[in-house]
Amino acid sequence: MELTKIAYKGFDVDSNGNLNCRGKIYKVGEIAETKGKLEMCKNGIHFCWRLNDVHNYYNLKEKAICKVEILGEVINDNDMLKSCTDKIKVLEILTKEQVFAISNTGNYNSGYRNSGDRNSGNYNSGYYNSGYYNSGNYNSGDYNSGDWNSGDYNSGNYNSGNYNSTDYSSGIFCNKQEKIRIFNFETNMTHKEFYNSKYWEALNSGSFYLTEWVYYTEKEKAEDKAKELIGGYLKKYEYKEACKRWWDSLSNNDKETIQSIPNFDKDVFKDITGITN
Repeated sequence: MELTKIAYKGFDVDSNGNLNCRGKIYKVGEIAETKGKLEMCKNGIHFCWRLNDVHNYYNLKEKAICKVEILGEVINDNDMLKSCTDKIKVLEILTKEQVFAISNTGNYNSGYRNSGDRNSGNYNSGYYNSGYYNSGNYNSGDYNSGDWNSGDYNSGNYNSGNYNSTDYSSGIFCNKQEKIRIFNFETNMTHKEFYNSKYWEALNSGSFYLTEWVYYTEKEKAEDKAKELIGGYLKKYEYKEACKRWWDSLSNNDKETIQSIPNFDKDVFKDITGITN
């Protein structure tokens, strides 16, 4: 018995809600065929064996992604990113949750093609990244091999600038730490000295999360197979909402320590965090 050949195909959705590829309408449960000699990018019905390869041609987040059965002759391009057949059957339109689950080899991602966990961006091998193509962790910028960078192309950590090999730099191509400004005024402290202080300990004694993994209830999973498959969803908090949740988690002693940070300015603190007490 020949094994079922399962693959994936992306579609545009027209104004009538139909699956559309190059002007041809496809329907779930129906077989589509094409005539003539198969030729990549010229004649045939194109598809991908791996769901993530569909992203090279159709945005996984924006387009209709379908599981299909390959029933006819097949030819493949040299790198196997795209294939072509003369006979195909659309089995189902995948939900966004199903696409997430299949696309990521890591866990709890809301982005695509991640091998790490809890990424909201794409192509990350690290963890908790909202940017793209990061091998480090907790990056909101792109192409970082270090951690906690909001800038790009950094091999160091905690950089908001670009191409830095040192840590905590807002500059470009820096390899030495600089003195820091706190609440808009200069201090004699480096970032390292500040991060070894009681102020940093107090700032990090609470829980600050911009995203939180929320598990679906047993009832939700029973009513929706896709929810049963992925288990939960990534809840996002607005920045000032996350700040308020963090502040409420602190002890009174930690709050007093934070308010004693050099140059502390309550108006600046409120403007940045939304916190008034």
